[in-house]
Amino acid sequence: MKLKANLSPGSLDKLLSDLQAYKKTVEAMPERLTEELARRGANQVAQNLNAVADKDGNVDARAFAEPNTFGLEGSQAIYLEVGTGPRGAESPHATFAAEYATQPGDNNRLMADPVTGEIGWWYLGEDGRYHWSSGIAAQMPVYNAAQQMRKDVKTIAKELLKNG
Repeated sequence: MKLKANLSPGSLDKLLSDLQAYKKTVEAMPERLTEELARRGANQVAQNLNAVADKDGNVDARAFAEPNTFGLEGSQAIYLEVGTGPRGAESPHATFAAEYATQPGDNNRLMADPVTGEIGWWYLGEDGRYHWSSGIAAQMPVYNAAQQMRKDVKTIAKELLKNG
């Protein structure tokens, strides 16, 4: 924002008025910025989620935005973020992912495929048929969106200040 004034009472009054308006814009910036980051972050999560080619049956996940946060919700959101099974254990969130390889009491017991020797499990898909899985690598739609927001925060803040 560029402020100018001539050395006249009317011009100085306008400058003072402009400064007071700009002060209000700056004071509102933290809230506006977090809301905008949450909105854009949720959009990025949705894009990242749509880019996942093989969700391995983990389809109940969707992006959300609240005034100061964004993320992924749904019963299978955690599996897409951190991965599952042997493939998830090789991902960046490996220690966290290992906890989600199987859940006590469910039917997903790790076993070796008798033909290939691959470690995995069978699960009942939404299509009513059983499918073999050795898990999925961490897709990290939320983590990657957060990294993008970190890169973009300065540009977004400047844009908000510029547009008032």
